[in-house]
Amino acid sequence: MKNLRIKVAAAAAVATAAVVLPLAAAGTAAAETNLAPHWTASYLECQTLGNKLAQEGRLTGFNCVAKGNGIWMMPW
Repeated sequence: MKNLRIKVAAAAAVATAAVVLPLAAAGTAAAETNLAPHWTASYLECQTLGNKLAQEGRLTGFNCVAKGNGIWMMPW
């Protein structure tokens, strides 16, 4: 019974760390952006561009907005 409690406690600690550590690190990765909105041909292209720029630390977040004949990636 004692071994089971130890295993459950260890599993809970690992699960908690898996959630808490990325959240703590996410706050330090925020960056100001000076990027202008960018036209893309599709929603998928917009998402791909926004994700790539966010991973590079060039923007904090973005929205994909349908305007005219395309999708605009609006960085923030």
